[in-house]
Amino acid sequence: FPAYFKTPTPGAANAEAYTAPTPVVSASEPRGYKTGAFTVALSTTNVADEIWYTLDGSVPGTSSLRYAGPLTITQTTVLRAAVVDPETVWQHVTTLTWLFLEDILQQDSAPPPGWPASYEVNNHVMEYGMRQEIVTEDPTRLRQGMTNAIPSISLVTDLANLFSAQRGIYVNPGNDGLAWERPVSVELIDPVQG
Repeated sequence: FPAYFKTPTPGAANAEAYTAPTPVVSASEPRGYKTGAFTVALSTTNVADEIWYTLDGSVPGTSSLRYAGPLTITQTTVLRAAVVDPETVWQHVTTLTWLFLEDILQQDSAPPPGWPASYEVNNHVMEYGMRQEIVTEDPTRLRQGMTNAIPSISLVTDLANLFSAQRGIYVNPGNDGLAWERPVSVELIDPVQG
């Protein structure tokens, strides 16, 4: 069987061998703005593959949710899905963000579950939600702009990459370089391009 290596060792003995990259998980519904509830089916090229998924931005593992059938999505959701294999050279993680405009415009200013409150981590101020004075000033124009003209970017990563007191990039400003890079999924949701 073919073997894969994470680190090249030219002129030296091969290091530990790994299996092939995991298959990509496909979803039946594309990312983007949604106006009503829908169902999404997940699949790979091999129907026997077990798919694991998360809804909190974390990378799926075998302690995550196991996919058993189509999921119903009724609100702004970030789904990450993968075939989990600890012996793989690379685990493909599919990330999809579905945005429901009214969820975004009516976000609570309280921290979402698992997110830090102001001054909780390294004395940083946290601000959540949309300022309602902006939402109510010209609601029609704002809604049209967000869904018809202005691209959105969804950045998805484990919360610790942002808010860990020791290594979170959001709560340790001023640091840069390779040691401060964190894995992230970036999705461009462009209502003009689709």
